[in-house]
Amino acid sequence: MHRLGYEADDLNKINAIHITGTKGKGSTSAFADSILRALAPTARTGLYTSPHLVAVRERIRINGKPLAEEVFAKYFFEVWDKWETNNKMKDDDTPEKPAYFRYLTFMAFHVFLQEKVDATVLEVGVGGTYDSTNLIPQPIVAGISALGIDHIFVLGKTIPEIATQKGGIYKPGVPALAISQPAEGLDVLRSRAAELHASSFSVVPTLPSLSHLKLGLAGAHQRTNASLAIALVRAFLASPRLPAVFAPHALPSSTESTLPSSIISPDPLPKEIVEGLERTSWPGRCQVEKDTVEERLSWFLDGAHTVESLVCCGEWFREVALGDESRKANDRILIFNCTSGRSGLSLLGTLLDTLALSSSSPPPFSQVIFCTSTTYSSGTSKGDLVSNSVDPHDLETLATQRELADVWRELTKDSGTDIKVHVLPSIEDAVKLARGVAKNVDVDVLVTGSLILVGGVFALTSTPTPSLNHVSPTPSPQLEKHERAEQPRVLNAEVEVERRAKVDEASEKKRAKKFTKKEEREADKRGKASALMESDSESESSVTVVEPKSTDHSIEAIEARALARIIEMRDARRKGGRPAKSRASTAAVAVADPPAEEPTEEEEEESEEDTKPIVLSPEMEAVQARAFESFQRLMAAERAQAKSSKAHVSGTKKRLNAAPSGPNSSPTPSGANATSATKKRSKAASDENAQQPAANESIEDDRAAKKRRKREKKARKLAKQASQKSGDISEDLEGDEETEERKRRRKEKGKGRMREEDAHASS
Repeated sequence: MHRLGYEADDLNKINAIHITGTKGKGSTSAFADSILRALAPTARTGLYTSPHLVAVRERIRINGKPLAEEVFAKYFFEVWDKWETNNKMKDDDTPEKPAYFRYLTFMAFHVFLQEKVDATVLEVGVGGTYDSTNLIPQPIVAGISALGIDHIFVLGKTIPEIATQKGGIYKPGVPALAISQPAEGLDVLRSRAAELHASSFSVVPTLPSLSHLKLGLAGAHQRTNASLAIALVRAFLASPRLPAVFAPHALPSSTESTLPSSIISPDPLPKEIVEGLERTSWPGRCQVEKDTVEERLSWFLDGAHTVESLVCCGEWFREVALGDESRKANDRILIFNCTSGRSGLSLLGTLLDTLALSSSSPPPFSQVIFCTSTTYSSGTSKGDLVSNSVDPHDLETLATQRELADVWRELTKDSGTDIKVHVLPSIEDAVKLARGVAKNVDVDVLVTGSLILVGGVFALTSTPTPSLNHVSPTPSPQLEKHERAEQPRVLNAEVEVERRAKVDEASEKKRAKKFTKKEEREADKRGKASALMESDSESESSVTVVEPKSTDHSIEAIEARALARIIEMRDARRKGGRPAKSRASTAAVAVADPPAEEPTEEEEEESEEDTKPIVLSPEMEAVQARAFESFQRLMAAERAQAKSSKAHVSGTKKRLNAAPSGPNSSPTPSGANATSATKKRSKAASDENAQQPAANESIEDDRAAKKRRKREKKARKLAKQASQKSGDISEDLEGDEETEERKRRRKEKGKGRMREEDAHASS
């Protein structure tokens, strides 16, 4: 908040009614907002709720209406730009921008402060103590709806643990309210109110007078939510901080530890409160709508997703659908989804038990559909309905939906009825199936288990999402500022949104272009071998490579190019260099023509990352085998030539041994003494000459051995790298290199012997 330019106390200016609970907190917030607007039509009220059904703009409302798109974009980027500019954080671990829900919460605070609302209804996201809405230091009043088991990994697995987290919204000097709860939860809430120094703690009863009213939200459970909303608004009216616009309805303040019943449970109800309750609307909660395509199809929509809320959903559907005599003959379909198949047993079991008219009643549905929360059958979702909380693998395999189907079959195996069970990959598929059934018979479809599921049905069926703006307020100066004085800034916001969208689109195109080029290169590498030969009728390749028509694809031509390439690699290695394309795969070596130009740096970098081996077709393997056979014949011819050269050297040696002494040789002395002296000199010279070549040969052998080990190490390294792409070619090349080494050693030894023979001849 500091980086947005606000202090914590600035949040007190929005005059908040803070509401949390496991179930009913959204409906309670809707009731409270509607009552405030009925009491003061000229007031400016803000409402922050979550999640949304169809559009994210539904979360932030002014006078019951979601923010217009241009206004939402304007405030969104104001917050974004302020965090971009002021990026100095007190804690180094703090991210530059918060996560999704927190971002929207900070944005809502910014909107309400900029719009100068007179009162705000804040619904907690999850829990209470650590929720981002709990940043507000001093709300006017705080209340808690019914408690239940939900978000157990965050809040705890028991009611007392959950109550501890929910009670964290109570503040010093602020009235604390809660509806009647199980004793284990109510005791914790009472102790939390005392711990946090709330000015009072009051338990709100369900008002009997509400049973005679037709509330805007259907269901008997809504009477409890409406009672809490009435108590919260009445406590708001009794606050010393009451905004001036509500002054005509001000109530005496109370300093008691429990608010008097005259405040929290009035009897009779003021007409403004009755009007507000009757006009309340909250889309996706106990809502009935006719289908816009099939007139014989009715949608019963409720986003219940906990055991407690599904009890309320079942009671409502049993009353309005099963209990309606005019609907007795209707076919019924259940469309259901939840976040985890493991929770299906408790959720579906609760729903079936609640819907049963008697203990022996069969399930009221003829067909059951378990589908994902993906909106469209193409596998995509509406922009504001994308959920990242589902495992992509589970989504692809429909794992959760299959688990739910198994649970349903287990729960209904003894019912004696034939219920069709469908597992579908999208909400659109489920809607199409229901509409298909409705072509021949009247159908009532209950959609429940997930708010995203309900929102998807809204989006697909064009079912209207009623606005909460049922009381038309007098336009305020702030609203007129948006519509007139602030019009240029709104247009600038639209321009900024468009500009950023274009930048994102350009970046995406650039990434896609780069990816496409890489894919084309990889496809070309993979496809060259198979594209040169006629494709096998059973080939599974999805890549089609079009080769130039001038290339000769005959077996003989391919074999000739392969042999030429192998000889080129051998010659390059003999010269101590590297072949021109040493990193090429076997397929590229065997069939590809030499590249017309050198690869770019980008291509080189990507080829370094490409380690996927290329699988050759049987025809190409045969071509490769024939090429290597030709190469082996060539090597055999060279070995024969080398053997012939060795025989020639041996013949030369024999001729030198048989030849007389040269002209530089000393004359032979006569007599026995001369003969003896000559023998001694010859023996000494022979010993000296014998030692010298032996020493030279030893040195040469050491050097050769060292070089040989170095080459062998390098050859093993190259063979290991090449084997990933080149198959067995590395082994043949290594064998070729070993053959060359043996030749070199024989050559060195031959030179040593020739030096020895020359020395002997000289002696």
